[in-house]
Amino acid sequence: MLHLIKRIGLLAVFLGVLAGCAGGAVMELPVVSRDDIRQARHELQRHPISPPQGMRDGEMLSRLGVAWQGIQAAVLDVCAMVFMQDSCAATVPDHVYLSPEDDVNAYANQKGEIVVFKGLMQAAGNEDEIAAVLAHEAAHVIFGHPQRASSNATVGSVLGAVVSGILLLAIDPYAHPDTVEDWVNLGGTAGESIAISRYNPEMELEADLFALQVLHRAGKPADTLVDVVVRMQRQGRASTGGGGMSWASYLNTHPANDARLASIRATLNSLRGVLPSGSVLIGNAGAAQHRKLAKQGDPQGQFIMGWMYANGMGVKLDNDKAAKWFRLAAEQGHPAAPLYLAWIQKNRPKIQHIIAQLAEAGNMAAQSDYGLMLQHGWGVAKNPELAVYWYHRAARRGYATAQNNLGEMYRNGDGVRQDNGEALKWYRMAAEQGHELAKRNLQLLEH
Repeated sequence: MLHLIKRIGLLAVFLGVLAGCAGGAVMELPVVSRDDIRQARHELQRHPISPPQGMRDGEMLSRLGVAWQGIQAAVLDVCAMVFMQDSCAATVPDHVYLSPEDDVNAYANQKGEIVVFKGLMQAAGNEDEIAAVLAHEAAHVIFGHPQRASSNATVGSVLGAVVSGILLLAIDPYAHPDTVEDWVNLGGTAGESIAISRYNPEMELEADLFALQVLHRAGKPADTLVDVVVRMQRQGRASTGGGGMSWASYLNTHPANDARLASIRATLNSLRGVLPSGSVLIGNAGAAQHRKLAKQGDPQGQFIMGWMYANGMGVKLDNDKAAKWFRLAAEQGHPAAPLYLAWIQKNRPKIQHIIAQLAEAGNMAAQSDYGLMLQHGWGVAKNPELAVYWYHRAARRGYATAQNNLGEMYRNGDGVRQDNGEALKWYRMAAEQGHELAKRNLQLLEH
């Protein structure tokens, strides 16, 4: 019996390794800290969202089609960029389908179809939110997440059954066959559930990252995905009444909303750059509202007040006051405040150190800036080969400046073998996103 248990144990270990090898994320996921999650939890409570649009049944299908058509080209472009392919037409869904169910739900199946429920169409605040959900589901199809989840569930089921068998034999070596069968079935069901819940959060974060890039590429507000998550959080808490399902049921195997929102915010910061423009920072709230929030201890309000004083936007330029607000925001864990504080204090070594840390954490703008530092030896030892590495990490995720810089490295043979074909490819990717220098470089190289 001991020999049998050992053999079963070895099988369990093998299956556990197999489950762990079922495939990780294709895209580089951002690193978030506890402070990021705490700030996201705060935003879930304060972020304003529009009321549900409550569209009529007869217009749902056409508006769903419009939302999909508005992002389909961007889905193809981002997919081609992520997988370094000329075309992703074979993997991107051709159609989306409307289900008459009242559930607030959407899903991608193993056939590569996207299904959106009537309840979700009614609950969404606008068509951009529907587009965000479609981009998210398209990512599931493109990355093969339904197939991977099914594979993980199968392995988990077998593993759970095996472990249950070990436990039962350890407790009662002479257990009745019917009892053994019950334990095995129970363990299989539990193992399947654990496998699904274990792997899906990573898939969902990857789909969010893909969706943000699609929205950005399609010229839609990427913050829309924030609205979707906040709406899920708030409506998930509300009573559903009449048997309807809440937004929480939409993705009930997703990561917690605070962790998800923190990941989305980290990616948005990357898309916008390490030092975003004033219009991005101030948003719709206005200076007075941010001042009020800052005095109430809100870290984002404190950060924005620091930025306003640092740039003389809406207030008289005052570096001391800027440093004060940046310091307060940094003490509360605001992710960008330490960099701005070092910047206002002209602390170059600290700036370089923070940019390197942000690059390691997955910030695309920081990865591009760190590549620039390494390319030219600004504050660090000159290392063109390592610069290419950092440019490539940001370029593959769609950061236009890194794509242009990577094209420059290939054109000049700096840190990499000279290759005009590769240079053209990266220049073209950046130019298609409106990068002006890349447009000029592309024109020069093509002629």
